[in-house]
Amino acid sequence: KQRFANILPYDFNRVKLEKIEGQPLSDYINASHVKVGLRSPTPDTLTDFWRMVWEQKVERIAMLTNLVENGVVNTTNSCSYCFMYFLFSG
Repeated sequence: KQRFANILPYDFNRVKLEKIEGQPLSDYINASHVKVGLRSPTPDTLTDFWRMVWEQKVERIAMLTNLVENGVVNTTNSCSYCFMYFLFSG
């Protein structure tokens, strides 16, 4: 559940998800409270991302990633750094 093994949130400031019975480390997502800042979710962390949004009662999400890569708008998850975690109608 870690995009980069060397970039970790501080324990005192990390977002802690509610544990799921029988799933070790289910309380972990690599996110810190900034009024929550994190990288775009990957296919493997998409469920945890939306759990965090729900559990932390997130009111707004600001995406800072450009949806255009090599001149193409990413609507098919082809972008190497941005998984489409939201509905897109363009």
